[in-house]
Amino acid sequence: MWLKSYLDFTPDRPKWAFVADDILAMNVPKSVHPRDRQLRLNMFLQGWNAKKRAAKNIPNELRAMMAVADKYNLQVNAIAPSRLIMRAMPMWDHVRANKSALNQACISSIGTVQCIKDNHGLLTVGDFCDLAELKVDVSHTSEDDRCECEICTSMREVVGCRCPMSCMTRATKFLDALPTRWDPRGVLPEDCERIAPDDDPIDDNALEFDRRATTQGNLSNVFRIFTDGNEPCGERVNVALDESAGSLSIATEGACWTNESKDVCTGAGIYVAENHPLNGLIRVPANLGQSRQAGVLTASLVAVEKAN
Repeated sequence: MWLKSYLDFTPDRPKWAFVADDILAMNVPKSVHPRDRQLRLNMFLQGWNAKKRAAKNIPNELRAMMAVADKYNLQVNAIAPSRLIMRAMPMWDHVRANKSALNQACISSIGTVQCIKDNHGLLTVGDFCDLAELKVDVSHTSEDDRCECEICTSMREVVGCRCPMSCMTRATKFLDALPTRWDPRGVLPEDCERIAPDDDPIDDNALEFDRRATTQGNLSNVFRIFTDGNEPCGERVNVALDESAGSLSIATEGACWTNESKDVCTGAGIYVAENHPLNGLIRVPANLGQSRQAGVLTASLVAVEKAN
């Protein structure tokens, strides 16, 4: 319950969780990255870790909470996180970012990195997106830091930024370290999910497939537990409709029987029409379970993959 409450990022998040954020962010190994305390927001959303040994300043309850997260392989993962969730993720030491590319982007000796920290105060992916998007604004009078447009002038006078265009470019470099699944730029699955399919009449006996894959809500909804501990896939899923494709009726079936050796076997079948290339028979692997239901599910999965 401690871990679940700590990972509650709704407006009802308990006050002790904010105190825990500070305790964990201050009790870290000397080699921790990011070095700046204000950039360490949450160890489960970022790549850094609090001390686990000689952590006398970390209460037993928080140490137990971290042990539970380690034991059950807590991870940040989702098939298709919403743009809102992506933008809310911390950009510094983003847990799903390409570490090498992100480290190159945030070298502290680079002037724009310090400016982004101290003057712009960027923390989340959304903050970086907002700054990076300003670079393509049509009001710029030049493509370098001498630009005298209203945006760049305001950054110099209000924010104290001496190199607006360079900071915009640097923000883009940070974002480029994100895998496509966690990059809010471009067309996301949720954008395609809003597109209604063709108005072709649906057969009375047919059920329309719900192809929505987006995880909505807030950061609390992208935590997964009981994982295998391996690095999750970072590629963006494609749920865009192929408007050129028509409908196709596919029959699938599964069967389970016992052979002469009394071994249970399961098969699956796919049928579209006589001599159709998608027709086929499948032997269900033993590790998927030997039952008619396993056969039906296998046939359905293979049919969808082949049809696409």
